[in-house]
Amino acid sequence: MTTLSPQGAKSPPPPINIANMKPEELWALQSTARSAFAEGQTLSEKLGVSPDEIKARYGTVSALCDKGQFAQALTGALELLLLAPTDWRSAFLVGTCLQRLNRPTEAVPYYSWVLAQTTSAAAQFRIGECMWAAGETNAARDAFLSVLNSTGKADPVHTLALTAAKSLPATAVPH
Repeated sequence: MTTLSPQGAKSPPPPINIANMKPEELWALQSTARSAFAEGQTLSEKLGVSPDEIKARYGTVSALCDKGQFAQALTGALELLLLAPTDWRSAFLVGTCLQRLNRPTEAVPYYSWVLAQTTSAAAQFRIGECMWAAGETNAARDAFLSVLNSTGKADPVHTLALTAAKSLPATAVPH
């Protein structure tokens, strides 16, 4: 919640840190999120977290990912997903962190969430990578072929998907 300083100016809400929350605090947060949803709000609106704060948090989490600090970034990405569940970038970050932490089957639902909101070829490609890592070569092939069918040859994701699909056993890929 936003608090007022002695001068009457609003101070920023305290950051959510789900990694250090006690079970009862997580339950309270879940209750607040449900209440917000019932009232037609997002959790960020209910807690008074501004769009600028969300943007800053997104930048911080993205920077951690860029540095390869996926374990640290995962907590922040999950917090972003709680605060702004309709922003597909948060789900993509969660999926990325889980995938890079060698948890591919856990990453797939987050990439699928992205696909439910966008037509992201990158998310479809990542699903293919995760399926391949999980030993699901048919599902991986389907994901890579979906990328090939939805992107042009000039798209960098198209090239990645073509290379990945050709690496799968018994894959017939159009050239």
